[in-house]
Amino acid sequence: MASRVPLAVLAVAVAIGYPLLVYLGSASLSVSSLALLLLGLALARLVLSGDWRRPRQYPLPLALALLCAVAIYWDSPVALQYYPVIMNLAVAALFAWSLTGSESLIEQLAGRFTDMSKKPPQVRVYQKRLTAVWALLLCANAAVAAYTACCMSPAAWALYNSLVAYLLMAAFMAGEWVFRQFYRRSLERRLRAGPVDCG
Repeated sequence: MASRVPLAVLAVAVAIGYPLLVYLGSASLSVSSLALLLLGLALARLVLSGDWRRPRQYPLPLALALLCAVAIYWDSPVALQYYPVIMNLAVAALFAWSLTGSESLIEQLAGRFTDMSKKPPQVRVYQKRLTAVWALLLCANAAVAAYTACCMSPAAWALYNSLVAYLLMAAFMAGEWVFRQFYRRSLERRLRAGPVDCG
């Protein structure tokens, strides 16, 4: 088991650094070699993490396999640049789909750390709205990622998708955390003052 840990860590690191790997690899490897390397690392992560036992984890590796096939067929790495688009849309779909159920994705995540039954209903409303905002934000990021893939240089694509996009997400999370503190204090004052209209 211990021998698998370094490979698993490597696979995760490659997944995070995918844009840089594509950018640097396309300069030193043939398209077919680069595509097969990316696909091999994706499959290694799927196996080493145990996700191969869960069919719901298959769509992203299958999408990457399709992009790799297109890249090899056209002998161009451009197709590989659309994987961040697919990843963003896939995660956005998870956020959006959760809104159709009884609990949004953020409510489910929060429920792992706190007893949501003890929270006022306004908290759940806030979490549902935040889930919707995340879905929209990821869709917007997918659109920008697609623009960088089709209309900008490979260097600009790699810079945005390996650094700028993550900085923007981090800035949003920091801003949301600050806003949440003000919202929580405001909600606490309203609850102490009397009943709050939840409609």
